[in-house]
Amino acid sequence: MEDEIEKTLHSLDGIERAEPKPFLYTRIQGRIERRRADTYSRIWQLKPAYVIASVALLIVLNVAAILVYNRSHRQSDTARPSIDAMASDYGLSFDIQ
Repeated sequence: MEDEIEKTLHSLDGIERAEPKPFLYTRIQGRIERRRADTYSRIWQLKPAYVIASVALLIVLNVAAILVYNRSHRQSDTARPSIDAMASDYGLSFDIQ
């Protein structure tokens, strides 16, 4: 048993440091850059969808704002005579615009 242990320990005496193949680091960096480029190209492919969705949302918000604005002006026009009547009943003299 001790002979096997000694043989195993002596087999490690001749081990040298492993050397990578030439340009290994450069090849790894190239793969990383290609993956990044693929990711960015996918984002740019999806970009028109984001633009269309954003424009549609902007149009919907503008239409909603116009409808709310018009509705509030119609209500203020119908409320004006009652406000004027109440002001004259209480003797208040101010101009609401």
